[in-house]
Amino acid sequence: RLSLINTASWPSRDEQRCLNAVALAVVDALMTSWPSANQGCRLTLTEIDWNDVSSSPYAFYLATRGAMNKLLQGGEWLEQQMAETT
Repeated sequence: RLSLINTASWPSRDEQRCLNAVALAVVDALMTSWPSANQGCRLTLTEIDWNDVSSSPYAFYLATRGAMNKLLQGGEWLEQQMAETT
């Protein structure tokens, strides 16, 4: 199961669109680069940088995809058992 937890502060007008772009980038990166993606993953988004001119859903997609690729190519993971919710 995939879980993306958002604790970052966003400008309210674009939060959901940008968060959707982040989630899509996470899924894209995991499904194309990580053979064990079907075992589950939990990620927490804690901070973003916002610029009124250049911030957009596509910019957040690209930034997230780059960060995920870096993580998948040797970054540090906190491996924990994800508790099943019933």
